[in-house]
Amino acid sequence: MTIQSRTENRFWVTKNADGVIELHGTIKDTTPFNSIDEMLTDVNVFDCSAIKNASWMGLRRLHDHLNGLSKKSKVKYASVKIYEKMKLFGNLFEKYEIDLMGMIFVDDKGEIVEKNVPVNLLVQHAKEKGDTGFRLDGLKLVGPISFQLPSNYLEKCDIFSNTNDHNPNQVIVYFWQSYLNFLYLTTTQCQTQISDIQIGLSGEIQNIGSLFNTFENGLRTLLTDYDGHRSEDVPKMLETFVKWNDSLKSEIQKVTESVLGLLVGFFGDVDTDAPESSQKLADLQESIVSVMEPIKKVVQHIEIHGRNIGESLFAFVDIKKMKSEFDHFDDEQMNLELLSRVRDQFEIMDIMSEDSWEDTKPLIQKDLKAIQDYRKSCCVILQGFDLCRQVLEHRLSEVEVIINNKGNLSEIRTQVLEAITARMVTEQEKYCCRFFYPTEYAHSMKAGEGLGQSMLVFL
Repeated sequence: MTIQSRTENRFWVTKNADGVIELHGTIKDTTPFNSIDEMLTDVNVFDCSAIKNASWMGLRRLHDHLNGLSKKSKVKYASVKIYEKMKLFGNLFEKYEIDLMGMIFVDDKGEIVEKNVPVNLLVQHAKEKGDTGFRLDGLKLVGPISFQLPSNYLEKCDIFSNTNDHNPNQVIVYFWQSYLNFLYLTTTQCQTQISDIQIGLSGEIQNIGSLFNTFENGLRTLLTDYDGHRSEDVPKMLETFVKWNDSLKSEIQKVTESVLGLLVGFFGDVDTDAPESSQKLADLQESIVSVMEPIKKVVQHIEIHGRNIGESLFAFVDIKKMKSEFDHFDDEQMNLELLSRVRDQFEIMDIMSEDSWEDTKPLIQKDLKAIQDYRKSCCVILQGFDLCRQVLEHRLSEVEVIINNKGNLSEIRTQVLEAITARMVTEQEKYCCRFFYPTEYAHSMKAGEGLGQSMLVFL
């Protein structure tokens, strides 16, 4: 198995002959965006088509960065996996435009197609023909336009969602459409989070491995009887972690694909007065229960893999043992010739301490502190497993509501919305709820329920 390289995980910016600022690579939580500022002009167009991966926090920081620019800006080619996060941020379109964004369509055979959509076409359709039925190049958009554009932007364009006024049970129909979208986005973001954990851990463990290698080279010079080669175990350890994480992503992806299949199958107009439509709603409930059943094992595997990764990593990075090995050296054995070789192996570049072992030791100990800091960073990254587990457990609790109230559509809607607003533990859940259920979200926040000050973000 090939370990994902740092090159694949980096972010860079270029500017093409037409003056378009092109964003490339991976956006991580800590990605700096100062390179963007160096290319700004009075009017700026950003092309996101070469962004391969983007963590939630990294993308939100990019959004905030673009919002803070004093120059007029426009974003093009935000892929489905990028735009499905960006649309949840709430203040989208306020400070910069999005010209083309990725959305999910279906063809006449029911096949799913991802396609970039000009926002002006969506707005035009909503004004002239309403919230549903948008087509582009013979393909039909999955779901209403109001599930793609933030409500504040729609209101700014004098567009107000008013779907299926002729349907006496439109509230129930809208609930299932919105819930399938909510279910799809929250589970998909868990899959993305596992990727973010993998990227974050790979980077920190590679940093630890590099310092480990330097430290062991130094100790072999310092101590004649030392023969440690733990740094050589880093690639194998990383390979194991990647294998575990890939298995988790694969399990979650199978579920998200199935949920998307349900979403595509249900997005058309539903007349719940018709017997076949009532049966369709009953079948949908059964399908959701069936599709989400594998999540029970996913939750177990997240807990197991997260614990195994943590235990393996912390057993490997034993700072006390490393310090003890370093302290084992008898300072009286130091001489200038040995000091010179030791400094070379420890890669000490500070010229002010080159003739002093007492001044050199603190510099070596700084590397131990750096390894310890990388280990602490890994602890923070690993918390993402627990957050993923909680999010998926929340979805399972909603499935239990469906099981316990089959056929009682009104009660299912009431209890599921209560469960969603009461158990939001992550910013992602909060933003998804705000996007699809703005009224319930507002009531929850006003009542002091939901997140409040306890809001957490996938790290």
